[in-house]
Amino acid sequence: MEKQVHAANTAVDTAVDTGKAGGGARLRRLAVRVGLAAPALAALAALAAGWPPAAAAGQEPIFAGSLSQVVVSFADLGDSTMQLEGRFMTDASSATAWSVLTDYDHIPAFVSSMRSSRIKARGDGYLLVEQESLARMLWFQRRLDVLLKVREEPPHRIAFDDVSKASFERYEGSWTLQDTPGGREVIYRLTVKGGLIGLVARSRSQNMVRELLEQVRAEIGRREAARRGCCGPR
Repeated sequence: MEKQVHAANTAVDTAVDTGKAGGGARLRRLAVRVGLAAPALAALAALAAGWPPAAAAGQEPIFAGSLSQVVVSFADLGDSTMQLEGRFMTDASSATAWSVLTDYDHIPAFVSSMRSSRIKARGDGYLLVEQESLARMLWFQRRLDVLLKVREEPPHRIAFDDVSKASFERYEGSWTLQDTPGGREVIYRLTVKGGLIGLVARSRSQNMVRELLEQVRAEIGRREAARRGCCGPR
């Protein structure tokens, strides 16, 4: 099975990285040869046909030139587990950046893959945040559900852990705000196992994290611009 997934991931990289049309069709033919199940095929073909992703409603599309503002790294921990880290710089105030990262109920307004997000409960030192996102797979769609136990350490760190295990065996990470001489650095870390992750090639995983961080960065810039009485993301 590892050889099958490796072969399919190679096809995904080729289909997407070269930007050629028909990647999904090539993957369907590949699936017949390597014997991939239909759900796996749908996920892989979506990645080939669906990049770049659509922007959230009301947002400007993300262009390739802007992707350099976010740096993403990847580590394969084995056993279908990935560790991803992304970071970007902003000259927005710490208060503005923190307000975006903790605006749980309004994440769907600026993150295109998020369909719903709401604070479900508050406990002693933590929040339970219920989120539903949508993975598009050609004409198929797959819903991903998490119930995040969120611990805030204002104004610098947010830690989260999925306690539902509905869509992932493991889904945990953090957001960190770090002051530097050049401004604020926003750092995102995620360790994930299960779900679609075991079928997603390294470059595709990095692209998904990059998309998320670009949209968060843009929202921080918009709010900071409004606070300063000017316009444009920073």
